[in-house]
Amino acid sequence: MKKIYYWILLTSLPITLSGCNETSESISESENSSITDMTSEKVFAEDMYYVEPEVDPNFHKDVSGFSSSLQDIEEVYKPAYEDKTLSINKSDITYGETYINGNRVDFATEISANDDSYSIFYGANQARVVSRAKGYAITLPTSTILETNFQVSKHRAQFATEDYKITITQENQNPYNNWQLYHDEWLTRYIVGDKTNYEVKRFIQENTLEYVRDNFVSNSLISGYAVEMISIMIGANANIEMPYYNIAIIRKPDEVKDFSMLVLKSKVDMSGQFNKIVSSFANINKFGKSYEGDSFQLKVPSYLSDETQRYYKKMIEQNYTEWGFFNHSMVDNSGNHSLIEEDNINQKEWMDHSFGLAPTYTHCGLAYDTNPFPIKEANYFAGGNGFNGKPVLQFTMQFTSSNNLGLGGYTPMYDILRGRYDTYFKELAASLKEYGKPVLFRLNNEMNTDWTSYCGMVTLLDPDIFKITWERMANIFKEEGVDNVLYIFNPIAISCPFSSWGDALCYVPSLEYVQFLGLTYYERNNYLNGEEPASFYEMYLELYEKNCPFWSNYPAIISEFGCGAGGNYQDGQVIGERYRNSLNQAVWVEEMFNCLNYCRDEAFIDQIKGAVWFNANDYYGQFVMNQFELDNVNTRLTIEAFKAGLADTTKLRNGETLQ
Repeated sequence: MKKIYYWILLTSLPITLSGCNETSESISESENSSITDMTSEKVFAEDMYYVEPEVDPNFHKDVSGFSSSLQDIEEVYKPAYEDKTLSINKSDITYGETYINGNRVDFATEISANDDSYSIFYGANQARVVSRAKGYAITLPTSTILETNFQVSKHRAQFATEDYKITITQENQNPYNNWQLYHDEWLTRYIVGDKTNYEVKRFIQENTLEYVRDNFVSNSLISGYAVEMISIMIGANANIEMPYYNIAIIRKPDEVKDFSMLVLKSKVDMSGQFNKIVSSFANINKFGKSYEGDSFQLKVPSYLSDETQRYYKKMIEQNYTEWGFFNHSMVDNSGNHSLIEEDNINQKEWMDHSFGLAPTYTHCGLAYDTNPFPIKEANYFAGGNGFNGKPVLQFTMQFTSSNNLGLGGYTPMYDILRGRYDTYFKELAASLKEYGKPVLFRLNNEMNTDWTSYCGMVTLLDPDIFKITWERMANIFKEEGVDNVLYIFNPIAISCPFSSWGDALCYVPSLEYVQFLGLTYYERNNYLNGEEPASFYEMYLELYEKNCPFWSNYPAIISEFGCGAGGNYQDGQVIGERYRNSLNQAVWVEEMFNCLNYCRDEAFIDQIKGAVWFNANDYYGQFVMNQFELDNVNTRLTIEAFKAGLADTTKLRNGETLQ
């Protein structure tokens, strides 16, 4: 009764909504033509257009050209920061930098207990880096000013020269009371194991990786710590800027939760130098607190077509949630056409609604999809631009050749780095240009997990590989003149593996190539003992608060989600009857629409401009793990809840006020 009362309360809120003045169905093709021909004025203000971020001119400059006062060095450098390996002494320091909450400040600025501060002390050929809030110090080889990246310093810090980049994280999220279980499952599953370990051996071979030296664990590199050292080279690397990887996992021998991780990538083999870098690492007393970060500033690429910009502006400004249902993927010359058409007819009949989004999936593995873009099916089932009454295409591409199965084998990620997919991306670019209408391009969703072929677990614990491959494809699109793509960055709600290094924010590519934040938070509702599912409101408010402050300026699309009705398989065993929780599912959907339609004045609801129900089940053989697919018999009440909720959505779309 408590939850039912809460949902009734939501529906009774006296909220006045100001929707759009025109429906997506009410504008004819001729009117649409006049809209897309309007080129006399810009759709977005000039200051909304994307420009390349400025690069600090001091990066990589010879450090000998800079100096700090001896008094400042004396005041800032503490005895606790000393490098016990003597790679750099206090007497060697001639110059220093201080960063507070990601911003460079005067070297001698006073640090408060509320600040996330880093200081870098430069000698002739080394720099001592001190992180007060994270509580560590480390010496890095350099004769130039280090390039720093503290954008997501809550999770990681990065330091770079022209020759290498090192990522440093402090980890403490192991949910097990067992180090080896966490280590083997969520850190080194594909890169550490003896030479008879089939999965590791296959992964190394199929991706043309090579061990630079044998992996080892040392108890002598850092006194009182066990240090695991991994050295791997990406082979066939003529087109890869930094193919050498050295990884260190640093922890006290009996510690099962807290550890530090260093990932160094470089142009040439630095395994010898890496030993010295690791030896210089020291934990110090923490002072300050991690900075949550700055909001990402939304920028609109100026090269987008007027039609695409108008659709984007419409989405940003609309006061309702556009809907889509995913049933089957669009594949030219396949049997899916009749299946999609049948599902579309049924859903329109059951729910009496014209859907504004048409979702589909494809995979870029050469052996899997030889035709990168289903242009015939896209024109038939989508073709919308937000004004012509047709649904807009949400095109999900995944860098996988196995539908994200068999992760211990081949992943396209390394071949994309090598440039072997460039021709494929050019062909895709040509098809996108030919299609012409706006495309919501969702690339590599759920990357912050351990179950996708592009996650950090299969990219040497380096989410930057995800960013580099995303940008490589997007740059090719830009060069080929693609002007109708709006990119969706779509992590899963809860990062897994639980870590700082694998948090969603570590995967964010250049913001030129992000126009929407994708949201995905499933309520599987596969309970056995009558437990109530978490409500839509609870789940998506929690996700919004997690995403703040970084994404508060961005429109969001729930690019796939659902609430299950109860499957018959769970945790490796057959369980209760299917559809046993269908009543809870119907109530969940009713509450969801009460939120999306009647709570538009709440920031996290107003951000949600689109939603796609994942109308397909997760199977294990003949058994259903998660029952998301709806039908008019077993989930009739859920369909009725959709029909009622979508009727209110249509009113908002028409500019009407809900009572």
